[in-house]
Amino acid sequence: MEPLSLSHTSPGGARSPQIGVKLSIKEELQNENVKCGRSCRTRKSRPPLYGKDDAHEKQKPTRLRLYTRVSTDQQMEAEFNSCDAQEERIRSFIASQEGFVMVKVYSDPGYTGANIARPGLQRLLADVKAGLLDMVITYKIDRLTRSPRRFYQLVELFEAQHVGYISVTERFDTSTPAGGSSETLCSPLPNSSGN
Repeated sequence: MEPLSLSHTSPGGARSPQIGVKLSIKEELQNENVKCGRSCRTRKSRPPLYGKDDAHEKQKPTRLRLYTRVSTDQQMEAEFNSCDAQEERIRSFIASQEGFVMVKVYSDPGYTGANIARPGLQRLLADVKAGLLDMVITYKIDRLTRSPRRFYQLVELFEAQHVGYISVTERFDTSTPAGGSSETLCSPLPNSSGN
């Protein structure tokens, strides 16, 4: 399976330069919100996904897919950085929520977050496009990607398939009106560390 292409072309037709991985996602999201082709000023609050305002839909389980990742260097560090530790924390979060049903876990141990050429992530994206889930959850945003531009593009892909995204650590939730607002997307995010 070929990796999903998430390169961005500006309105003038020129391909945007790649974002360096030296900066944190917090810094890049603040600096690149216009360069990535979407101004935060134009992103408006939207109704919740999955028809949560409808009484019938409130009882419909939300199908979750978990994604974990750790770089090769991080595998040598403390146990709390491992994929298993990330999954444990995500499962604890899920247990505190109503209507969440964990369906599958995708893991990429030993893969950098600087690109999306990861087998676990590619399987997740294929299932998103196939409509097999309602929500993607990671422990931190940088487990999904370390590129702010790719993060925006992944969120847009999820939204196009009516799939929400939650980062447990940052309490980032695109499935709610607040999570999809310009204030949330432009708010400072924690510094990312590791690869």
